[in-house]
Amino acid sequence: AETYRALLYALAGVVLGSVALAVLLAGWIVTIVFAITPLVFPLLFGLRWAVGLVAAAQAGLANGLLGTRVTPALHTTRGASFWSRALNVLRDAAFWKQQAHLLLTWPLALIPLALVWWAGQLITLPIWYRWVDSADVLGFLDIDTFVETLPALGLGLVLLVAAANVLRQYAAVTRRLAASLLSGDP
Repeated sequence: AETYRALLYALAGVVLGSVALAVLLAGWIVTIVFAITPLVFPLLFGLRWAVGLVAAAQAGLANGLLGTRVTPALHTTRGASFWSRALNVLRDAAFWKQQAHLLLTWPLALIPLALVWWAGQLITLPIWYRWVDSADVLGFLDIDTFVETLPALGLGLVLLVAAANVLRQYAAVTRRLAASLLSGDP
């Protein structure tokens, strides 16, 4: 069950990682473009809020699927005045840690998903090899008959077992990352 939860977390990590990448790219580009105007302050608040929302979604997934007990920091950064709040966004360690987690989620999720994808390709090769136009089925295998697909099937099964082990390690690594980067502690 832990392996399936880790696989679901990796799938969700690709989706949320794509959202996070879009939020970070758009947010920082717009904020930097308007850095010489007074609009930079509301943009910083909005970026902090958006990063906090995506981090809260990732923390919720980590809590539900990986068994962590992570509570991300508040979406807003406190301050005595409007100006100090804006500057405190840039000083907020939780904001930077959450961004680091958002940036790490997507590439880390691709590792176990790529292994599962390749295992699925190789395991199902005996079914679909005959409908490929070229005898060069996967780019490196020359397969013309069903019997020639059987070594690929065996390799796919071995790769599936390896992917299950990688998923367990992925769950452990992402559990530690979520605990250290998404926690509300500075």
